[in-house]
Amino acid sequence: MIQHLRWQILIAVLGVAALFITLLAAADRVQITFVPQPGGAYTEGVVGAPGNLNPLFFQTQTDRDIGALVFRGLTQVAENGQILPDMARSWEISEDGLTYTFSLRDDIFWHDGAPFTADDVAFTITTIQHPDFAAAGGRMDLVEQWRDIQVEVVDPLTVRFTLPAPFAPFLSFTTTPIVPRHLLENVNIFAMPQTSLSRAPVGTGPWKVADVQADRIVLTPHTDFYGYFDSGRLPYLESVILRFYPAAEALLPAYEAEEVLGVAEVPLSDLDKALADETLNLYSTLLAEYTMVVFNLDRPYFADTRVRQALLYGLDRQALIDEVLQGQGIVAHSPYMPTHWAYDPTIPPYEYNPTKARELLNQAGWRDTDRDGVRDKDGVALQFGLLTNQENPLQIALVEAMSRQWEEIGVRAVPMKVGFSGLAEDFLRPRSFDAVLLRFTNVPPDPDLYSLWHSSQMSENGQNWAGWNNPRADELLEEGRRTLDQNARRAIYSEFQQVFAAEVPSILLYIPVYTYGVDQRLRDVQIAPLWQTGDRFKTLDRWYMYVQRQLVTPTPNNATNQSEP
Repeated sequence: MIQHLRWQILIAVLGVAALFITLLAAADRVQITFVPQPGGAYTEGVVGAPGNLNPLFFQTQTDRDIGALVFRGLTQVAENGQILPDMARSWEISEDGLTYTFSLRDDIFWHDGAPFTADDVAFTITTIQHPDFAAAGGRMDLVEQWRDIQVEVVDPLTVRFTLPAPFAPFLSFTTTPIVPRHLLENVNIFAMPQTSLSRAPVGTGPWKVADVQADRIVLTPHTDFYGYFDSGRLPYLESVILRFYPAAEALLPAYEAEEVLGVAEVPLSDLDKALADETLNLYSTLLAEYTMVVFNLDRPYFADTRVRQALLYGLDRQALIDEVLQGQGIVAHSPYMPTHWAYDPTIPPYEYNPTKARELLNQAGWRDTDRDGVRDKDGVALQFGLLTNQENPLQIALVEAMSRQWEEIGVRAVPMKVGFSGLAEDFLRPRSFDAVLLRFTNVPPDPDLYSLWHSSQMSENGQNWAGWNNPRADELLEEGRRTLDQNARRAIYSEFQQVFAAEVPSILLYIPVYTYGVDQRLRDVQIAPLWQTGDRFKTLDRWYMYVQRQLVTPTPNNATNQSEP
């Protein structure tokens, strides 16, 4: 028996050796191909539970993130801010710039199977224009965008908008998510935010709601999504689950506890720990927002352009980013994203130059005559209050660091902390401040900055809190609104950026880096610069968890397939 067993072992060893020699001989001809396979559920931790999932009543960032998966608009925003077709195949603009006619796709279906038509578009816009929409809790940004615009259904697949005057930013308004008329047309405007569709919405987007619980929402592919028709396949993932957590600081611990496979954002406090986790892949990109110091130009010391330029030269913005943001940002040189089609790369960069800052202050007559470390002029010290949100530790750290840097050039900026709720009402609108640190979020894709910098917006209801009144800037902002050709608009906004850089009505500090964490088991994850955080899901249909490994040689029937996670 022992002798017989030894013969079996010898035969097996010889067989393995022969196979090994054969594989060696063909090694230079063998190719290994990994083919993505369907399957798997991706669970991601997000901050906060939804407030209202009807896109006309969005309240939270989680609402907007889920909405990016469930709803679509007539158009969509490209990475560089250009407006591209989405549920509309194309559009035509009349010669006078007043009429926009959209041709809709004929292969779009709501998640319940009903066909999408121009009636849904008209219903959405007329709902926004309802006199009680704002009182019912509707989004004020939509009210402002669609005011005075007429909508007309030409036929089931054609919709026409008529504007009171040419207005180039209008095209970006057509990214507004469309809601289903057949499910909402008989709902009172005040009841609309409370319908079941605000908890489990029905859209036309690539993912549909399968289940909603107190701590999560489950989404599955909308198999009739027109984008899947275009690509010729469904997503690889079987489901996406978003789990709700109270704060960003709870997301990484949830990942470590294997409750989720991804974290919607990695806060600065957890960045080092996330970088050390070999199982978590981090993806970083720019987010369309920026932080800046707004000067009250009514203050005598800020009325002099040389003083404002000196304060900019006297700030080491890269050092601020490294010290306070752990490097998670880039210096902002323009009020536009550096990836935007209107961005002018020739803008003067204002590199840190304290010597130049001191020279400008000297030229403006600000010198330290009493040797107390603070420059003065006509008996008045160059000292001002620097306002910030007391609930934001990062902004507090920023104003304190800026104050220290400005001390080096003889300027005293006194940090002042106030509650966020009173910041706008008590300080910004009445313009009762010296300087204030502000974070501008959800920057729109259109380059129109009229509401922030045109002199007509210096009123209490406007947003030109700096009080910048520059005739040439006003002319450019007006011309940019009525000019429809993109190349012509690029030239207009290029000049505006040059005027802004020369005048320095405010100091642009930085554009933040958005860091997103996904488990290494998820493959082909890609994110580009984001207009909103929900844009991280734009390539979700290409993500996969499983592959089929194929060993291929030139000989037919000599391939081995193997699936692996």
